[in-house]
Amino acid sequence: MSDVVSTLHGPASLSLVVEQSGSSLLFRMAGGLDLAAIGSLMLAVEEVDVDRTTRLVLDLREVDFLDAAGLNTIVRANAYCKDHDIPVTVIKPRGLARRVFTLTRVHRELDLVDSAAAADPEARRPQQPAWLRRLGITGRLGVHTNGDRPRSSRSGMTSAGRPHSP
Repeated sequence: MSDVVSTLHGPASLSLVVEQSGSSLLFRMAGGLDLAAIGSLMLAVEEVDVDRTTRLVLDLREVDFLDAAGLNTIVRANAYCKDHDIPVTVIKPRGLARRVFTLTRVHRELDLVDSAAAADPEARRPQQPAWLRRLGITGRLGVHTNGDRPRSSRSGMTSAGRPHSP
């Protein structure tokens, strides 16, 4: 991310830096994300230009305190962006703040990653083996490179809808 759009300091100890790179936004937060600070985050999310933003990353690595109100705000921000077809990735906080995601099971609803590098969708896309790339073969094209062979059923068709070949 390159251009710093703004830095907001909430009434509590939350620092929020909004960075823009192309059509992606990164919200870097530090401090406590609690009841006193959630207004700043939701205000920033609601000011996102939904027509020009293609991705939002919430970086919580420097958040040292997260309560139920803060967690609820992250879920609300995710829902708001989903309503506008903007994918949201959350970089997990460290320590006890991270444990809140697991204890509440909210991690099932969010796209959570451990690092900024993992938040990049290109880095998360499965890579083809080098030998297929050298041959110029793109996509799966019926080649099973990761051991997930299609299963055959009693009808003689594979799970991919192709006739089973003995």
